[in-house]
Amino acid sequence: MTDSLDYFNFLRTIKLEKATIIQSLFQPKTVKKNSYLLAEGQICKDNFIIVKGVAKKCFIFSDKEIVTDIYLTGDIEVPEIQFLFHYLCFFRVQILRADYS
Repeated sequence: MTDSLDYFNFLRTIKLEKATIIQSLFQPKTVKKNSYLLAEGQICKDNFIIVKGVAKKCFIFSDKEIVTDIYLTGDIEVPEIQFLFHYLCFFRVQILRADYS
């Protein structure tokens, strides 16, 4: 898990053209509580910045939910291996609270 402040500070240290390209990779998306940003068996094609709200990363083991990460406002979720190689995910990222203006 990475803090989005690190991400935005990083963007300030590189050339404008590169920062623009990186920013273009993130598309705003509004999601509702209890929806999934990523589900088991889905091919991971995205990274996520939690702008407002709370999410959890978990998987099911022996019929029990195992929570591995909690994402708060400002956190970045990067499912590294699944994203880089477009593998099927064995975990899910679920929205617990969605804060809207």
